[in-house]
Amino acid sequence: MSYSKLTKINKYAGFGKRKVKPPEIVLQPKADDATDLPEDIRALIPRMGERQARIVWQWRKKGLRASSPEVLVYDWLTKKRIRFEFQSSFFGGRIFRGGLVNDFALYHLPQGVMIWRIQGEYYHSPTKEKDEANKQRLLMSRVKNQKVVSVVDLWERDIFRGVNGVCQDALSGRGRRG
Repeated sequence: MSYSKLTKINKYAGFGKRKVKPPEIVLQPKADDATDLPEDIRALIPRMGERQARIVWQWRKKGLRASSPEVLVYDWLTKKRIRFEFQSSFFGGRIFRGGLVNDFALYHLPQGVMIWRIQGEYYHSPTKEKDEANKQRLLMSRVKNQKVVSVVDLWERDIFRGVNGVCQDALSGRGRRG
């Protein structure tokens, strides 16, 4: 019942002008453990925020096996309807020594293929020389009869801070670092 109806009822009942306070609404803060996310996804919230953690959880429920930054980029590419191949193998992939498995091969360019590599802060920081050598090998290769025109590194921390900006920069052929 609204406040104005309460005052009219009091007037018609003969109570005169009596002030009726509307009921107070007390909001209870949501407890940290009240979320429906599993423990491993909840642990990601301080690093990437709850919205992005929920995106990771949705894709994992669908069966996507990937790291959290890979899932966020996968989600972004899917929403933008950009043609891509996930976990594409080059030079024999995991089967042959020296083979590579790159995170994303994008087929949206008329002049060729763009490779996106998701780089983690822990594993990829000390291996810069090896990553640069692999980048040069990829730039000299072809995928599905198309030349690889660009190899862009997307860093985990940057993706967590803003996947949209990182992916927009990567589409233009430049990474946020180096």
